[in-house]
Amino acid sequence: MIFHRILLLILLGVSLIKSDPIGISLKVRCEFNVKWCANLEIYEEDNTFPTNDFLKKESFCTTDPFKEFNYAPMNLDGDVSPSYEFNVLFHHNCTQGGVRSWACYYSPEPLAFCPVDGEQAVSMDVGIGNKWNSKECWPRFADPNF
Repeated sequence: MIFHRILLLILLGVSLIKSDPIGISLKVRCEFNVKWCANLEIYEEDNTFPTNDFLKKESFCTTDPFKEFNYAPMNLDGDVSPSYEFNVLFHHNCTQGGVRSWACYYSPEPLAFCPVDGEQAVSMDVGIGNKWNSKECWPRFADPNF
């Protein structure tokens, strides 16, 4: 009986632990000299649970060759792994010569890693020109119109 009480206290204590803050910066590049638009979601991949933690959402259009985002440090939920794995889901029209009007892209591997312990800063730099793997966007971006 005492074992169950101790186990309950341990589980309760672990569930109340907050992660250290993590600052995130993202640079998105479109290599072509065009006006381009994108919707994106930054997320932390959960390897042991079936859902990812979606952290930030952005929508923009620009004629610049890149767009940068810098986020103040935030506390994440994470999973039981010793590191955080970050990725970005893009719905964009950065294609050369109108190959596709809108495309969906995410990196098959995480774009950045950082340890769970201690305050961290994570940087991601992604070129999205002519990149897509369309089945991954839906239903995250259900409306293909910007």
